[in-house]
Amino acid sequence: MSLLRNEAKLRVFDGALQDMMIAVARRRRLSELLDKTRALRLGGRYHRGAESARALARMAGRGKMPDLELEAYWELLEDLKALHPERRGLLCSVERRASRLARCSGDERLRLEAQIRQAALWRTLGEHERAAAALTGVIGHRALTKDRQLSGYACWNLAFALRMLLKLDRAAFFFHRAARIFESTGDASGLAYAMSGLAGVTRLMNRPQASLGYYRRALALFQREKDDPYGLAYANCGSGNALRRLGRFRRAVAHYNRAHRIYRRLRDAVNEGYVCWGRYVCLRALGRRSEAGRDLKRALGLFKKTKDRRGLALCQVWAGLPLGVTDIAALREAHRS
Repeated sequence: MSLLRNEAKLRVFDGALQDMMIAVARRRRLSELLDKTRALRLGGRYHRGAESARALARMAGRGKMPDLELEAYWELLEDLKALHPERRGLLCSVERRASRLARCSGDERLRLEAQIRQAALWRTLGEHERAAAALTGVIGHRALTKDRQLSGYACWNLAFALRMLLKLDRAAFFFHRAARIFESTGDASGLAYAMSGLAGVTRLMNRPQASLGYYRRALALFQREKDDPYGLAYANCGSGNALRRLGRFRRAVAHYNRAHRIYRRLRDAVNEGYVCWGRYVCLRALGRRSEAGRDLKRALGLFKKTKDRRGLALCQVWAGLPLGVTDIAALREAHRS
């Protein structure tokens, strides 16, 4: 009888061990899929990244792996923000799913990250006051001091919201803070985005030469990374803006052209509109009116499609078009641009 009992225990143990090995193998496969999903997004392949993130969320949910399911939803949100910035309902639905998982985890850091990502979504949706208020409340949280990377992400998003509200001195302060954090953690991509943000703020402060210096540093970092086409386009477009303000229109057009090729490939309608507008101003100054007219028409069409008030304000102020834009912040920024 004792021998039979031992054999039964061994069978139970073997079964449990086999189940554990299957679970470990499944988690490894899903972790690899998460890495692939992230690589697709960073490479600007947002459609494929979104498909991969949806599949990962389904499999992680069925396999009762809430941590991987949460990461999948955050990846999906980032892809959808690039693909459909105008689809508020869809974006908020994905954010709510992810935030619910973060709250249920009982992990203070994950809950804090969810608050920061929610505020980042509000910023994307144009609710800059709301985003800035939420992020200001989060910045001093004690748990954030233990996670430098998340702290840098929070500072960068707060700086961007403040920049959109034209609170330029405070925006510059938090972009500098984000840059110091990313530099200390060795995050070259984060540092490049912080430099780009700082460059945009200094341009609006009417310091185009300083702005160009920051953009050059960001461009060098993005070129070294080689896996972020969005960042490369962002820095090229920004360099074009700084050169335009300095009156160096031919060089500005060259940077706008590089950014335009990337944004077209990424199908980023919002940023393509800004490139077309910047190039329109330069081409008009160079007397190339036919090309300038085409760029203005393209920019206007994209801004109307994406319901971008800032872009429409640029067209109203710089091309004298009666578009009925009354947003004070958008018009103030257009005059500074």
